[in-house]
Amino acid sequence: MKNFNQGVNYYILHPDEVLEQVKANPNFLIEELKNMELVDYLLENKILPYGAHTLSLVDENNDKWSSIHREYEKRNHNILEETRTIFQKFSSTDKNIILIENFGTILSSNACLGCFSSGDIDLSADSSDYHEVIKYMSELGYIKESRRGVPNSIMTTFSKANVLEGKKFYVNFEWKPIARRYIIGIKKLHRRLEHFRKNNYKTLDNGIKVLSDNALLYFNLLHVSIGHYYNTSPGIRLYADIDRLIRHSSDINYNKIFLWAKEDDQTIRVYTALSLTRDVLNTPIPDCNHLINNNIFKFSSKIKKYLWSVKKSSYINRTNIFDQWMIDAMSEGMNIFTYCLLRIVRLNRTKS
Repeated sequence: MKNFNQGVNYYILHPDEVLEQVKANPNFLIEELKNMELVDYLLENKILPYGAHTLSLVDENNDKWSSIHREYEKRNHNILEETRTIFQKFSSTDKNIILIENFGTILSSNACLGCFSSGDIDLSADSSDYHEVIKYMSELGYIKESRRGVPNSIMTTFSKANVLEGKKFYVNFEWKPIARRYIIGIKKLHRRLEHFRKNNYKTLDNGIKVLSDNALLYFNLLHVSIGHYYNTSPGIRLYADIDRLIRHSSDINYNKIFLWAKEDDQTIRVYTALSLTRDVLNTPIPDCNHLINNNIFKFSSKIKKYLWSVKKSSYINRTNIFDQWMIDAMSEGMNIFTYCLLRIVRLNRTKS
């Protein structure tokens, strides 16, 4: 998770704030936001449309950025229409699907549609509906294919060629709460998401179903902490989802979120992901220390220290398998030896 600068990160991802600042000061951040290192940063972190939106406001004489952002708006409108079509198809069945993660957050928070750069959407569904999902998606012109090396028992991916210009559009049906092979406490999270799909969602005007704001925030926090170890690609974009939801929702209840986390044994992850979001994007997250104990704070501090580069004064990518196991161990409140032993024991049980 490359960290350009907290102030620049903030304004890249909040173009409305930039517009207000530019009105008061035409030279606001103009040098920082127009240097070529930033362009590389936008591409590397897969947030080009966010930056294009912001840069179009800072540099009104350069139509390049406005053009890029308009292209993403057009592209994402196609994705929105395709998503609506999928939900319309499933509405005539008894199959319960929910839009989650990145695109779900965009729609739920009423964020700028142009500020979405992924080429796929993620849907949560019950694995018992696997064969019916394949049937309905095939009727919509989708082809089932393997992608990312993730087993079908965790996630099934479909592609369609005529949604995005020159590229395939992907729809991921996630059968597990997080698309990872090994997660301690997966059964609790599975039951939680199954309950949310049935009882904790909202239906948008276009018929698309998304998790309610608190439920969506909870699983976004778990998505970045479990699925991406707080720092793997696409990094800052995942924190932007958390930031958007918190800034645009009047319904966020941290007591409720930490209650779910405690019940699911995920308090370290939830607390750490919130803390990192505040550090990186200056997100208005209240002090939640009264909702945790000293042990949670200790392990969260260890994780943040492990991800921080003193030399670079920024958070860094730790993506090799040892780093991931270390991060997982701390997130479970364990030392690395206990964690490795637990993994080996559970692996042997699975084989027997």
